[in-house]
Amino acid sequence: MTKTGIYIRVSTEDQAKEGFSINAQKEKLTTYSKINNWHDITYYIDDGLSGKNINERPNIIKLIDDVKNKKINNILIYKLDRLTRSVKDLINLIEIFENNNCSFNSITE
Repeated sequence: MTKTGIYIRVSTEDQAKEGFSINAQKEKLTTYSKINNWHDITYYIDDGLSGKNINERPNIIKLIDDVKNKKINNILIYKLDRLTRSVKDLINLIEIFENNNCSFNSITE
């Protein structure tokens, strides 16, 4: 069974500039999940937080813990920069996901 963690992040600046609102991301990601028959969904939302530092975002830390504890085995994001703006952090996250047999999906990339 696919247990999907949907990660959503928006900084105030991003939302103002590009319209990546929490609700817009959640709606698109939920629709994508349903199309793929991923119905067991947990949402991880960091609202108004920069993508520069993972350690300052409580819900990405919770997502990582849930991956390690096998509570989710599939991650869905809207866009890579919603997850992180650091290439180093992205590599580390993907390694954590792979080491824990967790799929990783972005609906725009």
